[in-house]
Amino acid sequence: DTFWKQYYIKNVINSMAATRLKKVAQKPDSPVNSAVVVTNPVSDDFYTSLFTITPKKEDLLEEALKLYTREIKRMLDFGFSKDEFDVAKSNVWKRQRLDNEISRESIDNETIVNICLEHFLREVPMVLPDDRLQLQRTALSNLSYEEVMAYVPFMLRDCEKIYTYNIGTDKVNLLPSKERMQQIMAEVQNETLTPDFVEF
Repeated sequence: DTFWKQYYIKNVINSMAATRLKKVAQKPDSPVNSAVVVTNPVSDDFYTSLFTITPKKEDLLEEALKLYTREIKRMLDFGFSKDEFDVAKSNVWKRQRLDNEISRESIDNETIVNICLEHFLREVPMVLPDDRLQLQRTALSNLSYEEVMAYVPFMLRDCEKIYTYNIGTDKVNLLPSKERMQQIMAEVQNETLTPDFVEF
């Protein structure tokens, strides 16, 4: 039960962050074409989040970094609205296909082997799919807005982050230095922001 609760807390936060970044990227004055986040479990209590920010032009790398830093700061400062939470919770339910029914008779040997592998490789609780479905439904249904908001700082705080750029070797001169990146992020941290919740 604790495993699935933590799993869905992270999934709901990921969904809210993804929706927020998509909205920001779609603004007419946005320096980026897209901003995406994907969170994946590595083991029972270790998850990684990959943020991919694609600038509209190669000379907008610094602006893309500002956008990322600014939006993470906004999420940490103001969290997410109850509407954002409700929509994210519904989206996670749909993506996980929790409305689908699973019968004990439909479980084959391959499924059981995969369950054992998941347990061995990623420490996912080893339960049969029909029981697992019930645990997942209960965990996500019972998830409260307050529980998820309390976890936002732990998931988005500024620690253990790796920043990488993907650019042609003939354009490496456009890459900001480590010192310039730190300067940009420090400048954004000193900005006074206001909430920018997604409206549905």
